[in-house]
Amino acid sequence: MLYPQLGHSKGATDDELLQSIRTKADESLEAKRVFFETSSGDLLEMAKSIAQMYKKGGTLLTMGNGGSSCDAAHVAVEFKHPVTVGRKALPAIHLGADLAMLTAIGNDIGFDAIFSRQVIALGQKGDALIGFS
Repeated sequence: MLYPQLGHSKGATDDELLQSIRTKADESLEAKRVFFETSSGDLLEMAKSIAQMYKKGGTLLTMGNGGSSCDAAHVAVEFKHPVTVGRKALPAIHLGADLAMLTAIGNDIGFDAIFSRQVIALGQKGDALIGFS
């Protein structure tokens, strides 16, 4: 109902659209609450592992599919270009950033290899990889 311009729910009233927006926002907030409630310990361990990786000179690799590729890119940017003033930039590579590479691997080898081939070429022992889906 949120996207009547796409042909869904033609004739929806403003009140119905506003309720749809509120419902989607509530669902999003609940999903985040559950995620952090159930996964905060795992996130802490991951953060510690990444900090140790950086202390040893490693690089963070990120990857994702669809909209999650944008999340993966954002994480890489936060490490390479920190928003916190004075924070050191750290090496990070988003494996979805190079369209020529993605399409070449997809065409020549197969779409299922677009990230693994890049990890083989770019990854080093001690690096970390975060995948988003």
